[in-house]
Amino acid sequence: MFTLATRGIDWRYAARVATLAVCYLAAARLSLLLAIPPGYATAVWPPSGIAFAALLIWGTRIWPGLWLGAALANYAVNGSAPLAATIATGNTLEGLCAAWLAARLLGRGFEFREPETVFMFAAIAAVSSVVSATVGASAIHLSGAASSELFFANWYTWWQGDTTGIIVVTSCVLAWSRPPTDSDIPARRAELAVFWVLLAVTLASIFGHPSDVRSVPAMEFLLIPFMAWAGCRFKQRLVTLTVLAATGTAIWGTVHARGPYHSLSLNESLLVLQAFTSTLALMALLLYGVMRQRGDAIRVLSTERAWLLQIHAAQHDIASLVARMPPIDQALRGALRIVCERLSWDGGQYWAVDEASGALREAAFWRAAAPEETESVHRTAPQAELERSQALADLVRQEKRPVWIEGAFAFPVIDADKVLGIVEFFAISLRAPDRGLLDMSSSLGTLLGEFIVRMRADAQLSGYAERMQTLSRRLADAQETERRHVAVELQETVQRNLAAVKLELHSFARGTGTRLQAGEAWIIKESLALLDRTLAACDELIAELRPAAFGDGGLMPALRSCAARFERRTGIAAEVVGADAVSELDPAAETALVRIVQEVLDNVAAHAQARRVRMRLDVAEGKTVLTIRDDGIGFDAAADGEKRHAKGGLLRMRETAEAARGTLRVESRPRYGTVITVQVPA
Repeated sequence: MFTLATRGIDWRYAARVATLAVCYLAAARLSLLLAIPPGYATAVWPPSGIAFAALLIWGTRIWPGLWLGAALANYAVNGSAPLAATIATGNTLEGLCAAWLAARLLGRGFEFREPETVFMFAAIAAVSSVVSATVGASAIHLSGAASSELFFANWYTWWQGDTTGIIVVTSCVLAWSRPPTDSDIPARRAELAVFWVLLAVTLASIFGHPSDVRSVPAMEFLLIPFMAWAGCRFKQRLVTLTVLAATGTAIWGTVHARGPYHSLSLNESLLVLQAFTSTLALMALLLYGVMRQRGDAIRVLSTERAWLLQIHAAQHDIASLVARMPPIDQALRGALRIVCERLSWDGGQYWAVDEASGALREAAFWRAAAPEETESVHRTAPQAELERSQALADLVRQEKRPVWIEGAFAFPVIDADKVLGIVEFFAISLRAPDRGLLDMSSSLGTLLGEFIVRMRADAQLSGYAERMQTLSRRLADAQETERRHVAVELQETVQRNLAAVKLELHSFARGTGTRLQAGEAWIIKESLALLDRTLAACDELIAELRPAAFGDGGLMPALRSCAARFERRTGIAAEVVGADAVSELDPAAETALVRIVQEVLDNVAAHAQARRVRMRLDVAEGKTVLTIRDDGIGFDAAADGEKRHAKGGLLRMRETAEAARGTLRVESRPRYGTVITVQVPA
């Protein structure tokens, strides 16, 4: 039976109740030695601080230990059970009231980390002490234990003792009942040793001599720098221990008629002393709270600074990414990856707005957990999750601003006032809205919008350029076909007819012989000479129109033919060097090179004032390279080459080279001639 009965007892709870009762009783018995008549009210009452701390640490359900300890202590005064029970009830209500106010206003696990907490703690101590003082003073007055003249003296002494006890003792018990935090300022041992030695010397100087010995006036104010020193430099445990040590020493000195506070009666001296020590305690706690608040603010700022640096780094990485002009889908997926990795998001998604229908479609997705399996993970995502994601994207598109909902946020990609798409990031755990990230999302949305518009414009321009190149190639082919046709017509019709006329004139001259008059013979001779010149001009024209169409040697003979005709026409020396065994080129590429040579030689004759032109044909790295160099006056190619020579054919030469899938480069400086390099696929 005994075993069964003891199984239902909460021994931990019983031990705590008993501990509180014993501690309260012991402290109360000592404090009541300093009580004023009739023996219940005292200016020194640490039990109130013990009770408040116990109720905060162990919970208010241990209040029976408080009531029992108070009842036994007050019963020992004059043996009145009703009076002791009433006073114990007031003491219990005081503790419960203080614990309730602290839980509502500060939280049960509060710490003195900001000045507001210290002020609120002092207010709770003062307000709750009114309960015990009022109940206790009224009880002893109504019981007849004290006259009405002593009511206020008992009430104020009671209130002052309880308030000071809570401020001094509760703060110390709470600090030593909890492990120190990492943010507490670590004091060096040398500094602590100096502090305690100086504090002990100061306390001995103030409270170590009898009150009738003449001392330095207001010497007790030397304790203020020590409270400031402790509050600014030490941990909460050492701050409260300093306050408790100073208060205990001061009470001991005053009770033994030592120090500056024993000039009146003992109770009045203790009341003045307790007011002073309460002020010192609050000052030390306030300074400690200010320093902790400052330290917390520095840590918060440091964390925010590191976070902002991460945000700026993400912005920089994305700007660098889009500056490389990758395809739009790669850029979007890269931006999602950068933000997720830099800013610790679990995944991201881009919803594109269809230009035709205005509907949202999934364009890019990235997940931090398994980036190599991003697409498969996305395809197997629950339908409800996809619907929530699309709903958030719809909301952002409608409001055209960033939106943060629980563990996800999204922002629009905007060009001017048009929403091009929605970027969305999500996390498994809930995340509070972050102002820096929301600000970054606005600029990032604008950056991505400009990039998408630019890439779309570039794609359109690229399409236009491809169509223009195709058109240019077709036009060049048509021109080349027309040139060949004209050359054939000149060779097969005009040149043949002229040759026939020449033969007829020769036959006519031989047939008439000496019967021709002098004037007629001269006319026939000049006509034959004119026909020779016309036939030579036809040959030149046919060679210009079809330089590589003879099929009797390839590109090198055609280039040499162009050089020879140029030299005959202008008197400028022209040389062609290079291997004759150049691999066969596409006919279109051969034609393009010859046309470029013709254009270059025409420009040299018109502008260069050169004495010599040198052409070199090589094959290097799978490309046929033609280099044309003159020793003319040259020009500033970097400054005005395009503008100066556009009309002279530079633009046509480049278009011809590009039509053959090649490139053309111009190098020139004033007085150093010009070098033109053409490369086409070999």
